[in-house]
Amino acid sequence: MTELNDILPIDLKTSFDSLDYEEEGGLTAHSIKYLDNELHFDFSIFIGNVEQNETQNWQLQVLNYRDSKIDINNLGGYFNFYSDHYLLWEFIDNETQLYFKKGTDNPEKLLADIYSIHNSVFDNHIPLEKFINANSLLTLCKSDYELFGRGPKRILNFYFDSLKNAGKEPYFYGDYIPKRWNGEKWVPEDKNLKVAFLGGTYFVGQDFKFKRLDK
Repeated sequence: MTELNDILPIDLKTSFDSLDYEEEGGLTAHSIKYLDNELHFDFSIFIGNVEQNETQNWQLQVLNYRDSKIDINNLGGYFNFYSDHYLLWEFIDNETQLYFKKGTDNPEKLLADIYSIHNSVFDNHIPLEKFINANSLLTLCKSDYELFGRGPKRILNFYFDSLKNAGKEPYFYGDYIPKRWNGEKWVPEDKNLKVAFLGGTYFVGQDFKFKRLDK
């Protein structure tokens, strides 16, 4: 993962870095607005103590918005930005299909391996069933020949290794450039995307802008 450290405006970064700002409970979400091609996230930060304090109101603008997950119960108190992250692979990596052509002697172990690698790598940010072709993963693990999954190759590669170790002789088929609907036609996806994290909440877009709302 490649972290970006130059996106926060100087005055907001200074506030976050202040000794008077506490990440635990210091940031409060107020509203989220979904526009045609943008997302606006309004929030405030509290700096100081009971006797002397300041509340700043800000808006995060996600430009060329693609995706998000909002977890108010795990909001976090500081933003982190990345230009290379597995949440971006859905949009920037070529798509393929992952098949296998052999059974396994221990489908239960394969199932456990897939769950383990998924949770350790993707940290519950990507639903297990998003790129896997089955309502019942155990049934899929018991099959002798089947389409295992469809999606970004960099994600499917992790499952490929589990299938290979189980002796299921996996292989990839196809190579497709990811595309999106722009309102009129299908166009190639934008490769220049970023992801912003705020605890368990994240936003995916081409760029992030911050606007002070109380000045």
